[in-house]
Amino acid sequence: MSLRKRLDEAVDTGRPWTEPHQALKNTVHRSLVEELGRRGAIGAVREEIEKEVARLLDRENELLTREDRSRLIADIVDETLGYGPIDPLIRDPAITEVMVNGPNHVYFEQLGKIDLRLISFSKKTTCS
Repeated sequence: MSLRKRLDEAVDTGRPWTEPHQALKNTVHRSLVEELGRRGAIGAVREEIEKEVARLLDRENELLTREDRSRLIADIVDETLGYGPIDPLIRDPAITEVMVNGPNHVYFEQLGKIDLRLISFSKKTTCS
């Protein structure tokens, strides 16, 4: 089966997935980059950045579940150090290919099958 046919068969709701805490995520990400820039710590290790993100989230005083907090920390660190919302796909050894066909169309290949992942890049993130 051709790649085009497999992509055409992938389910697409036509609606982009939206992050429920996107505004908070953007605020903390911006503060993180500014703070690390002031300290000269842009090349800091992931663990230090995770701690800094947790501290900045605490400063925002927003009530979050443990799960939401963990996900926000991971997402912000991925956007700071990696490839943003596709970073988990890239790190997954079972995924052999990641295809970004726009800010709301991310496909991945796993076990020879192509699937659509409901991932969306934020407006401030480039996907080119």
